[in-house]
Amino acid sequence: MGGAPSRNDPFSGVCPVDSLLFEEGDILLRRGNSFISSMIVQAFPKGGGMSHCGILLNVDGKWQVLHSISGQISDEEGIRMEPLMSFIDHAKDHDVRHIKPLFKVNRDMMRQQSLTLLAKKIGFDHEFNLNDTDKMYCSELVRAVYLAAAESDPFIYKEIGGKALIDLASFFWPQMWHCMNM
Repeated sequence: MGGAPSRNDPFSGVCPVDSLLFEEGDILLRRGNSFISSMIVQAFPKGGGMSHCGILLNVDGKWQVLHSISGQISDEEGIRMEPLMSFIDHAKDHDVRHIKPLFKVNRDMMRQQSLTLLAKKIGFDHEFNLNDTDKMYCSELVRAVYLAAAESDPFIYKEIGGKALIDLASFFWPQMWHCMNM
């Protein structure tokens, strides 16, 4: 998946966000191409059409995205680090949003927590259980990193099927987050 630019896709290899504005711990949102992504967009109608998220980290001078993804839509399941352009290449129509917190966070703590979770090789949370950190879905991973480094919980929750889920509308809550490219 991802990789080399396609001759048929004029946007492949083009970064739709301004990486000069990136800081470690910022969030990237994207809409995926899968049926599951379409279902997520429908379940969270105020989520800007986005279905997936990850955390930006600078590793050896290159931007990477830490995220968690299901093995049902990827060859690798769980938390992983992926190069920025590969993450963007998996976005439907290269639709990606760069989100910054408007509240105080400890970015060093965010980096430390991110790398700790990556090292644990945590699998994908198919149960969507926020009370169990042995497995994590994408926004659950983002939440875990932010709860370790922020003074309060900046997320909105939505109950679906008796489970409290992180609503992707959280990232469009203007008192808490700023979308850099809207």
